[in-house]
Amino acid sequence: PIGAMVRAFPDMPVIADYKTMDSGFKNVQRTKDQGGHLMTVCANASDATVRSAIDEGKKLGIDVVVDTIGAKDQPGRARQCWEWGADFIYLHYSADERRADDSRDTTPWLPGVLEVVPGPVGIATFGVEDAVCAAKMGAEYFVIGHPLTDGDDPLGELTRYVDEVKSNYRPRG
Repeated sequence: PIGAMVRAFPDMPVIADYKTMDSGFKNVQRTKDQGGHLMTVCANASDATVRSAIDEGKKLGIDVVVDTIGAKDQPGRARQCWEWGADFIYLHYSADERRADDSRDTTPWLPGVLEVVPGPVGIATFGVEDAVCAAKMGAEYFVIGHPLTDGDDPLGELTRYVDEVKSNYRPRG
């Protein structure tokens, strides 16, 4: 599937969102073999798994995105992974957590992580409201999936989402 995306969109970076929990190096190799540019490893994986993904990514020229889904200490683990050489940190409050408590999202973690990670920090969002909040705080990239794609007008919602994030973005500083 990664190779098909690369062929369909040759001028766009393609991310392999494996949410890797084991064999980090192998998923980096798989990403490279299929022509992908970035891959995800879960911050909640073992130190060895995260480090093997980062190390292999450096060797093969694949950027490693550390997805913080399930991490108990978001700033601490994000900082640790950044110090090991992660290329991106991705704050992720899971869809299952959201179903269990829809009053929460990823934005409360953002200030603490931005304070300890000098590089690119992105955020999972559930809609325009939390994306705008994150944009104002200085998140560098934004992810939205099924909350947008499950709606009646995905293209219209995506357009609104992008417009709102762009107009509210404030670089961290």
